[in-house]
Amino acid sequence: MLKDTDIFKIRDAVDIYVIGEDILQIYFMNTRRQLQFKANKFTLLLIECIDGKKTILDIKEKLEEKINKEIELEGIKKVFTNLFQKGVIVENKPNLHQQFISDEARERYNRQINFFGDFLLGASRKYESQQKVQESSILIFGCGAVGGWMAAELAMSGVEHFILFDGDVVEKSDISRHIFFKEKFVGIPKVDALEKYLLNINPLIKVEKYQQFLMPDTSLVLH
Repeated sequence: MLKDTDIFKIRDAVDIYVIGEDILQIYFMNTRRQLQFKANKFTLLLIECIDGKKTILDIKEKLEEKINKEIELEGIKKVFTNLFQKGVIVENKPNLHQQFISDEARERYNRQINFFGDFLLGASRKYESQQKVQESSILIFGCGAVGGWMAAELAMSGVEHFILFDGDVVEKSDISRHIFFKEKFVGIPKVDALEKYLLNINPLIKVEKYQQFLMPDTSLVLH
Protein backbone atom coordinates (compact mmCIF):
# COMPACT_ATOMS: atom_id res chain seq x y z
CA MET A 1 0.00 0.00 0.00
CA LEU A 2 1.52 3.29 -1.11
CA LYS A 3 1.78 6.14 1.38
CA ASP A 4 1.32 9.81 0.52
CA THR A 5 4.89 10.50 1.72
CA ASP A 6 6.57 7.80 -0.41
CA ILE A 7 9.28 9.06 -2.77
CA PHE A 8 10.00 7.27 -6.06
CA LYS A 9 12.58 7.64 -8.80
CA ILE A 10 13.04 6.28 -12.30
CA ARG A 11 15.07 3.13 -11.86
CA ASP A 12 18.76 3.24 -12.72
CA ALA A 13 19.59 2.00 -16.22
CA VAL A 14 16.05 2.67 -17.48
CA ASP A 15 15.39 5.04 -20.38
CA ILE A 16 11.94 6.39 -21.19
CA TYR A 17 10.88 7.66 -24.63
CA VAL A 18 7.63 9.12 -25.90
CA ILE A 19 6.68 8.07 -29.43
CA GLY A 20 4.15 10.35 -31.05
CA GLU A 21 1.73 11.75 -28.51
CA ASP A 22 0.68 8.75 -26.47
CA ILE A 23 3.09 5.81 -26.85
CA LEU A 24 5.48 5.28 -23.96
CA GLN A 25 8.55 3.14 -24.65
CA ILE A 26 10.61 1.84 -21.75
CA TYR A 27 14.12 0.50 -22.40
CA PHE A 28 15.94 -1.52 -19.73
CA MET A 29 19.61 -1.06 -20.61
CA ASN A 30 21.00 -3.97 -18.58
CA THR A 31 18.79 -6.66 -20.05
CA ARG A 32 17.86 -4.95 -23.35
CA ARG A 33 14.23 -5.57 -22.46
CA GLN A 34 11.65 -3.16 -23.88
CA LEU A 35 8.10 -2.27 -22.93
CA GLN A 36 5.70 -0.22 -24.97
CA PHE A 37 2.21 0.90 -24.03
CA LYS A 38 -0.25 3.73 -24.54
CA ALA A 39 -0.21 6.50 -21.96
CA ASN A 40 -2.51 9.47 -21.62
CA LYS A 41 -1.28 13.03 -21.11
CA PHE A 42 -1.85 12.77 -17.36
CA THR A 43 0.52 9.79 -17.08
CA LEU A 44 3.19 11.54 -19.17
CA LEU A 45 3.01 14.65 -16.99
CA LEU A 46 3.21 12.50 -13.86
CA ILE A 47 6.35 10.73 -15.08
CA GLU A 48 7.97 14.11 -15.77
CA CYS A 49 7.46 14.97 -12.09
CA ILE A 50 9.18 11.83 -10.72
CA ASP A 51 12.61 13.09 -9.69
CA GLY A 52 13.51 11.09 -6.60
CA LYS A 53 12.81 14.10 -4.38
CA LYS A 54 9.08 14.77 -4.49
CA THR A 55 6.62 12.71 -2.45
CA ILE A 56 3.46 11.37 -4.07
CA LEU A 57 1.59 14.22 -2.38
CA ASP A 58 4.08 16.77 -3.76
CA ILE A 59 3.56 15.38 -7.25
CA LYS A 60 -0.23 15.59 -6.84
CA GLU A 61 0.09 19.30 -5.99
CA LYS A 62 2.52 19.87 -8.87
CA LEU A 63 0.17 18.22 -11.37
CA GLU A 64 -2.81 20.22 -10.10
CA GLU A 65 -0.76 23.35 -10.59
CA LYS A 66 0.11 22.34 -14.15
CA ILE A 67 -3.39 21.44 -15.31
CA ASN A 68 -5.25 23.83 -12.97
CA LYS A 69 -7.56 21.07 -11.85
CA GLU A 70 -8.02 19.00 -8.71
CA ILE A 71 -6.81 15.40 -9.02
CA GLU A 72 -7.81 12.39 -6.93
CA LEU A 73 -4.87 11.03 -4.97
CA GLU A 74 -5.97 7.43 -5.56
CA GLY A 75 -5.70 7.96 -9.33
CA ILE A 76 -2.09 9.07 -8.94
CA LYS A 77 -1.31 6.11 -6.69
CA LYS A 78 -2.79 3.77 -9.30
CA VAL A 79 -0.34 5.07 -11.92
CA PHE A 80 2.56 4.76 -9.47
CA THR A 81 1.56 1.18 -8.66
CA ASN A 82 1.41 0.30 -12.36
CA LEU A 83 4.84 1.81 -13.05
CA PHE A 84 6.29 0.05 -10.00
CA GLN A 85 4.92 -3.33 -11.05
CA LYS A 86 6.40 -2.86 -14.51
CA GLY A 87 9.80 -2.20 -12.92
CA VAL A 88 10.02 1.36 -14.25
CA ILE A 89 10.23 3.11 -10.87
CA VAL A 90 11.57 2.19 -7.44
CA GLU A 91 11.17 3.76 -4.04
CA ASN A 92 14.01 6.19 -3.41
CA LYS A 93 15.82 5.31 -0.18
CA PRO A 94 19.36 6.70 -0.61
CA ASN A 95 20.97 4.80 2.27
CA LEU A 96 18.98 1.59 1.98
CA HIS A 97 21.99 -0.37 0.70
CA GLN A 98 23.82 0.18 4.00
CA GLN A 99 21.59 -2.43 5.63
CA PHE A 100 23.12 -5.04 3.31
CA ILE A 101 26.41 -3.92 1.74
CA SER A 102 29.02 -1.21 2.16
CA ASP A 103 29.22 2.04 0.21
CA GLU A 104 32.34 0.70 -1.50
CA ALA A 105 30.56 -2.50 -2.57
CA ARG A 106 27.63 -0.53 -3.92
CA GLU A 107 29.97 1.58 -6.06
CA ARG A 108 32.08 -1.38 -7.18
CA TYR A 109 29.21 -3.66 -8.16
CA ASN A 110 26.78 -0.96 -9.28
CA ARG A 111 26.17 -2.39 -12.77
CA GLN A 112 25.58 -5.87 -11.41
CA ILE A 113 23.26 -4.57 -8.69
CA ASN A 114 21.21 -2.72 -11.30
CA PHE A 115 21.06 -5.94 -13.33
CA PHE A 116 19.58 -7.74 -10.30
CA GLY A 117 17.05 -4.93 -10.06
CA ASP A 118 15.77 -5.72 -13.55
CA PHE A 119 14.41 -9.04 -12.26
CA LEU A 120 13.56 -8.33 -8.63
CA LEU A 121 10.81 -6.00 -7.46
CA GLY A 122 11.35 -4.02 -4.29
CA ALA A 123 13.97 -1.40 -3.46
CA SER A 124 16.05 -3.70 -1.24
CA ARG A 125 16.02 -6.96 -3.19
CA LYS A 126 18.94 -6.07 -5.45
CA TYR A 127 21.08 -5.23 -2.43
CA GLU A 128 20.05 -8.42 -0.67
CA SER A 129 21.13 -10.36 -3.77
CA GLN A 130 24.55 -8.72 -3.82
CA GLN A 131 24.92 -9.44 -0.10
CA LYS A 132 24.23 -13.13 -0.76
CA VAL A 133 26.87 -13.15 -3.49
CA GLN A 134 29.47 -11.60 -1.19
CA GLU A 135 28.66 -13.98 1.66
CA SER A 136 28.79 -17.10 -0.50
CA SER A 137 31.44 -19.78 0.00
CA ILE A 138 32.60 -21.41 -3.23
CA LEU A 139 34.48 -24.71 -3.41
CA ILE A 140 36.64 -25.05 -6.53
CA PHE A 141 37.87 -28.53 -7.47
CA GLY A 142 40.82 -28.06 -9.80
CA CYS A 143 42.48 -24.68 -10.36
CA GLY A 144 43.18 -25.06 -14.07
CA ALA A 145 41.30 -23.78 -17.10
CA VAL A 146 37.73 -24.32 -15.90
CA GLY A 147 38.12 -23.94 -12.15
CA GLY A 148 40.46 -20.98 -12.40
CA TRP A 149 38.20 -19.02 -14.74
CA MET A 150 35.17 -19.80 -12.60
CA ALA A 151 36.95 -18.53 -9.50
CA ALA A 152 38.10 -15.36 -11.28
CA GLU A 153 34.63 -14.53 -12.61
CA LEU A 154 33.01 -15.19 -9.24
CA ALA A 155 35.62 -13.01 -7.52
CA MET A 156 34.82 -10.17 -9.92
CA SER A 157 31.12 -10.57 -9.12
CA GLY A 158 31.84 -10.13 -5.40
CA VAL A 159 32.28 -13.60 -3.88
CA GLU A 160 34.65 -13.18 -0.92
CA HIS A 161 35.27 -16.74 0.30
CA PHE A 162 36.86 -19.51 -1.76
CA ILE A 163 38.00 -23.04 -0.98
CA LEU A 164 40.61 -24.15 -3.52
CA PHE A 165 41.30 -27.87 -3.97
CA ASP A 166 44.13 -28.94 -6.29
CA GLY A 167 47.29 -31.02 -5.81
CA ASP A 168 49.12 -29.83 -8.95
CA VAL A 169 51.84 -27.21 -9.41
CA VAL A 170 52.16 -24.52 -12.07
CA GLU A 171 54.16 -25.60 -15.13
CA LYS A 172 55.56 -23.46 -17.96
CA SER A 173 52.89 -24.77 -20.32
CA ASP A 174 50.24 -23.29 -18.03
CA ILE A 175 51.48 -19.74 -18.57
CA SER A 176 50.43 -19.58 -22.23
CA ARG A 177 47.02 -21.11 -21.53
CA HIS A 178 45.83 -19.43 -18.32
CA ILE A 179 45.92 -15.69 -17.66
CA PHE A 180 46.00 -16.26 -13.91
CA PHE A 181 49.33 -18.16 -14.01
CA LYS A 182 52.50 -16.04 -14.41
CA GLU A 183 56.16 -16.88 -15.02
CA LYS A 184 56.99 -16.22 -11.38
CA PHE A 185 54.45 -18.87 -10.31
CA VAL A 186 56.19 -21.77 -12.08
CA GLY A 187 56.85 -24.58 -9.61
CA ILE A 188 54.49 -23.35 -6.90
CA PRO A 189 51.17 -25.00 -6.05
CA LYS A 190 48.27 -23.95 -8.27
CA VAL A 191 46.18 -23.21 -5.20
CA ASP A 192 48.79 -20.62 -4.10
CA ALA A 193 49.05 -19.08 -7.57
CA LEU A 194 45.29 -18.78 -7.98
CA GLU A 195 44.97 -17.31 -4.49
CA LYS A 196 47.39 -14.51 -5.46
CA TYR A 197 45.38 -13.80 -8.60
CA LEU A 198 42.10 -13.64 -6.68
CA LEU A 199 43.58 -11.29 -4.08
CA ASN A 200 44.64 -8.97 -6.89
CA ILE A 201 40.99 -8.80 -7.92
CA ASN A 202 39.78 -8.14 -4.39
CA PRO A 203 42.04 -8.01 -1.32
CA LEU A 204 39.04 -8.73 0.94
CA ILE A 205 38.80 -12.29 -0.40
CA LYS A 206 39.50 -15.11 2.06
CA VAL A 207 40.96 -18.33 0.65
CA GLU A 208 41.21 -21.80 2.15
CA LYS A 209 43.64 -24.06 0.28
CA TYR A 210 43.93 -27.83 0.03
CA GLN A 211 46.98 -28.93 -1.97
CA GLN A 212 45.89 -32.46 -2.72
CA PHE A 213 44.24 -34.45 -5.49
CA LEU A 214 40.65 -35.61 -5.19
CA MET A 215 40.60 -39.40 -5.17
CA PRO A 216 37.76 -41.89 -4.53
CA ASP A 217 39.01 -42.43 -0.99
CA THR A 218 39.76 -38.77 -0.24
CA SER A 219 38.30 -37.69 3.08
CA LEU A 220 37.08 -34.09 2.86
CA VAL A 221 37.10 -32.08 6.06
CA LEU A 222 36.44 -28.51 5.02
CA HIS A 223 36.28 -25.56 7.42
